[in-house]
Amino acid sequence: MTYVIAQTVSQGGVTTGTDVIGSVKVQDGGTGEGPLPHTAEGVGLRSTEADVRTAYPDATVEETLFSDSALRVTMGDTSIIFEFRDGLAYMVTVLPATEEIPPEYCA
Repeated sequence: MTYVIAQTVSQGGVTTGTDVIGSVKVQDGGTGEGPLPHTAEGVGLRSTEADVRTAYPDATVEETLFSDSALRVTMGDTSIIFEFRDGLAYMVTVLPATEEIPPEYCA
């Protein structure tokens, strides 16, 4: 599954979405079929935390609500966040480096 989240703006206490992409999140559907998205370094969905740390030695620990662990890789003005469950990346998010990972996509 892929989620594309718009940036938001707040005016007068009301938050609304814009037409600018704020982040993209890819989640492992668990079907085991077809190719899985990955970075140029070869890590992505179903990679282990060790695989991500090997590909990105400067990755930092990220706090998330629903994963066992997570790593943030920042390159310039962009971050990639790998979220892990049961030892494998089940979610990968790309967003601006200055942004926090959204706590939930079903708001």
